[in-house]
Amino acid sequence: MGFPEIQWDYIRFPDAPASDMARAVFTGGESKRRVDAVRGFLRYAEKELSDLPVRSTADVFGITTSFRRDVGIGQVWESFIDVIDVALPMVYPSHYWEGSFGYSDPNAYPYEVVYAALRDALRRSGAVEGAGLTRPWLQDFSIGSPVYGPAEVRAQIQATYDVGLNEWILWNSSTRYSLAALEPINGFENDPLVRVAGVLSPTSRRYEIMDSVEAHDFTLFEMMRELDADTGATGAMDESLDSIVASRDSIEGS
Repeated sequence: MGFPEIQWDYIRFPDAPASDMARAVFTGGESKRRVDAVRGFLRYAEKELSDLPVRSTADVFGITTSFRRDVGIGQVWESFIDVIDVALPMVYPSHYWEGSFGYSDPNAYPYEVVYAALRDALRRSGAVEGAGLTRPWLQDFSIGSPVYGPAEVRAQIQATYDVGLNEWILWNSSTRYSLAALEPINGFENDPLVRVAGVLSPTSRRYEIMDSVEAHDFTLFEMMRELDADTGATGAMDESLDSIVASRDSIEGS
């Protein structure tokens, strides 16, 4: 009896808008970076749990797979991936802003966004000795258009498999899930639809459909690398984080 895994949810500093955070006070904040505080806790937990047959996992913002710098919450991929057994990035397409991964409306490209985000995660984990596994949280809720249903959810699941991962978790705050997106034990009777390239397509034709439209291979991770020397990069990230907070609040308030 017991639990095989401990999942640290919201293992981060507050993600409130910058205007609110300007008034926040954290004890010891002048002597320790936020990323070091988060890493320090995870290392402490790892040590305390070392004698137990239990895995230590952590939920992290989806943008951590692609951003190379902290956006104020204490999460940078390389700072935690080697002190946990599994990282669970919340790669919800609706939480990415205009232009992410080269798409004007990331929410309409669930397959491509999840694939690109997880590709970045695996690339970065590959450069870290002792890196933990990646198991994404996927979006099974709607914010704006398109309304998410089985095709959009299945697209994210398929993207997870296609990038080389075989574990995933769905999120819906009301626990109303798209059961038709889940593969039956005996397999699908028909070729399930997925949303790729902004349209619905049979799963077996996803590559053909994507090849028929303009290719997008400009990841957010690569974009932020170019912006590193730009003094406006930090401000851009702050504004983007504010938009994520607003999206999250709309979910929790629904």
